[in-house]
Amino acid sequence: MRCLTGQPFVCGSTSLRPLALRPQLKREPLGSHYSSAGLSMPFLSVPFIMMAAGAINVAWAVARFPRAFSSARWPTTEGLIMARDLDDSPGKYQPLFEYRYQVDGVPFRGSRISFGPPFNPQAFQRALVTYHQYPPGKAVTVYYDPQHPDRSVLEPGINEWLGAQLVGGLVLIALAQFVPG
Repeated sequence: MRCLTGQPFVCGSTSLRPLALRPQLKREPLGSHYSSAGLSMPFLSVPFIMMAAGAINVAWAVARFPRAFSSARWPTTEGLIMARDLDDSPGKYQPLFEYRYQVDGVPFRGSRISFGPPFNPQAFQRALVTYHQYPPGKAVTVYYDPQHPDRSVLEPGINEWLGAQLVGGLVLIALAQFVPG
């Protein structure tokens, strides 16, 4: 269409300015009229979330590595499984234990199985195997910290789950570098 001056104009417009003189709107992909320039939230981007999750996993694993590593050299004593339970509340599937042991005649109670990460809800088979491995009344070997005998563990050292948590966290951080954000 042309207006009376012979210049093209936009149909339905109340302005009869030529199309070339009208301000042009920049459109975001998919036709959005809103610009994200003022609404940038990098903490909600996929790479940021991946890096944060990876960093949390790495920090958690690194914090437990020294004690897990040294626990393999801790002295041992005989202990006895007193009770066990299976926490199957929403979001959890954890075997819980209580065992007793003595160090130099002083009685202690423990509950730590290993220094690995907690069982996740999808690993219910692993949780069940561990649960059935330690029935009440079973004699067990307890590894205890000689400087703090109240710190103990039944499965000492760095297990594959702790290593997997460290490697998994590092992989998440590395992959986040390649995800467009």
